[in-house]
Amino acid sequence: MMSSDLNVMRDCLSSEIVWHPPTSTEKKFGGAVRGVESVISFLTENPEKFYEPGSRSAEIFHVVSERNLVSIHFNFHAKPKIGGELCACANWLFQLRDENITEVWEVLDMAEWNHAVLAT
Repeated sequence: MMSSDLNVMRDCLSSEIVWHPPTSTEKKFGGAVRGVESVISFLTENPEKFYEPGSRSAEIFHVVSERNLVSIHFNFHAKPKIGGELCACANWLFQLRDENITEVWEVLDMAEWNHAVLAT
């Protein structure tokens, strides 16, 4: 996802995928995103608007899994197009079925994101 590799994303996402961005971003990005192509668009078009190409990465701290749930705690790094650096703490919870991602709940330090990316 960080490199916008469309083939890998299509291979990993279930046809029933639902992506839940942080609830505090609903006014800017809308609510839950449903369907493979919609999720891929959300994950590739928004980064193109906000970040320098190839600048996104994840510094993973913890991965915890039980049955069909995987939680990943990480720092999200990127170079915003407005300049500077973004380092925002995040935790994403993935639900899996048959080795495919069916649902994602995204938690992100939106105060840091707004400050670094939107300069607010």
